[in-house]
Amino acid sequence: MKSGNLGYPRIGQDREWKKALEAYWAGKLDEATLHATLKEIRLDNLKKQRDQGIDVIPVGDFTYYDHILDTSAMFGIVPERFGYAGGEVDLPTYYAVARGSRDSAASEMTKWFNTNYHYIVPELGAGVDPQLTVNGPLEAYREAKAELGIEGRPVVVGPYTYLKLSKGYAPRGARRLDRSTAAAVCAGAARARSRRRRLGAGGRADPGDELDGGRPVTRSSHL
Repeated sequence: MKSGNLGYPRIGQDREWKKALEAYWAGKLDEATLHATLKEIRLDNLKKQRDQGIDVIPVGDFTYYDHILDTSAMFGIVPERFGYAGGEVDLPTYYAVARGSRDSAASEMTKWFNTNYHYIVPELGAGVDPQLTVNGPLEAYREAKAELGIEGRPVVVGPYTYLKLSKGYAPRGARRLDRSTAAAVCAGAARARSRRRRLGAGGRADPGDELDGGRPVTRSSHL
């Protein structure tokens, strides 16, 4: 019998996560130091689970603010008022969506189902066209494997759940968005199956390939 975990608290043993974010927002911590601090917390969380003997360890459950906002950023779903022009969502834009900026109001925050956790509500306007801008789950998998030797289980928000938690779309548009968002995941799975067939019965493909939509990973930050 194997043990598994659905997710791990991101706050840090001494609330380091919260302190780092607040220091960055106050201008007391630069972006590079924030990335380094949160990476340390993220890897420490994984190491604790590994050292406790958990067999199936989740990766990609860590976030810089909210996992639904991470999904929005991963597919370039950013409200027009933030001036997003495509490509990878940078950290100032990411936090502007979550907290607002001098010129733009923050996106709505509401409860995650019936819990006290809150998430940033995605805004799906008429011009939204989801495109994979960065493969966060794949990066999380590769980081855990390279840094700690952990074969992690990537945590992702499914297309249906994401859409049901969003606002600003018509039912017909939702079906189009659902197909578009799911296509990136399906393409990666098909690519992985094809590779396994090429390797043959004795070969072993990289599990992370199942999350790779065929695009190069160029992300320089960890949302």
